[in-house]
Amino acid sequence: EDLLDFTASAIGSFTNPTRLERTFLSLKKQKISHVTISRYLEYLEDAFILSKAKRF
Repeated sequence: EDLLDFTASAIGSFTNPTRLERTFLSLKKQKISHVTISRYLEYLEDAFILSKAKRF
C-alpha cells in the first residue's frame, strides 16, 4: 500500500527502486531492498495498476 502511495505521489518525476528504497528508509524507517521494490513494481505492472513510462 505504501509503495503505491509513494509511486502515485511521484507522478511526473523520475523514480526508480533505489530512490524508493531511500524513501521508505527516511519516511517509514523501514529497510526494504531495491530488489524487493522492483519485484513489487513488476507485480503492479502485471496487474495493470501501474505502467512504466520510458524515456526517449
